[in-house]
Amino acid sequence: MRHPKCRHIVLSTMIMALAGTSAHASTVTAPLAPAAPLTRAPQGHFVTPAIVNGTHNGKFVVDTGAGGCALYSGFVQASGIKARGSTQLTGQTGSSAVKLAKINSLKVAGVKTGPLECVILPPRRDKAGYAGIVGLDSMGAYVVKFDMPHHQLSFYPAWTNARSLVHANGHEVDASILPESGLLSLPVWLNGKKAIAVLDSGARRSIINPQLAKIAGVDLDILKPAKPIYGATIRKTDIKIGTLGTLSVAGDRADAFVGGAANLPVFKAFGVADQPAMILGLDYLSSHTMVVDFPNHRIYLSRP
Repeated sequence: MRHPKCRHIVLSTMIMALAGTSAHASTVTAPLAPAAPLTRAPQGHFVTPAIVNGTHNGKFVVDTGAGGCALYSGFVQASGIKARGSTQLTGQTGSSAVKLAKINSLKVAGVKTGPLECVILPPRRDKAGYAGIVGLDSMGAYVVKFDMPHHQLSFYPAWTNARSLVHANGHEVDASILPESGLLSLPVWLNGKKAIAVLDSGARRSIINPQLAKIAGVDLDILKPAKPIYGATIRKTDIKIGTLGTLSVAGDRADAFVGGAANLPVFKAFGVADQPAMILGLDYLSSHTMVVDFPNHRIYLSRP
């Protein structure tokens, strides 16, 4: 999910500026606040409690694939938040016009950011009672630890030695900023063929595009049709599911990896539609402790 491109230009500039502080890197390992619970919702997302404008509480999806925050319409109405303006929102399955809400603050894992401009999303088809989505406008200035096996979320200062936050056997990945979206991407290999992956902790399933399926030898005809996906904009896209092969990420290997294949409109929005690419989602990430050093564009993955 992404907001208009101009917001990502501002975000990327902020991250690059903060990256300059890494020359003063230390071994600080204390989070900015005690770890917050990061729980798996019945629908499959990882959610954490958050507070909007100091008083309105709700469960938020923590989403590295979202450039900015989002609020679901039910939470907006219940909280008395006013809609102001509109924008075009691109989700996994397409784009649509949505309303905007300006909030004074969003507090996640003890860290407050704001003021923020959040998109207002329509009600979810799966009836999940989420309040909203935490995006990069709240996380992008920090080192963030997603300890999914132990269900904890922590924010650390930008100058933290991120490598010290994972197990010694953890893998380090140099990530890149996708210029079209401002999101983090990383190199992956499927059946020995290199591809670009969008880091998406808000996606329940990893999905490859047709270009990656072709070079990696994935026979789309033998994959099984699954329930369509709708994404944040509630637009329908068909998907096939099956064994894709061996997925390798920075030396970490997952054999007989089961994932999805679809020609998602969001690949074009990310600027990767013409190359082998995938959405790297929770079917891979949830078995890892993941530390994302947003200021320095690095990702660390380790298994428990």
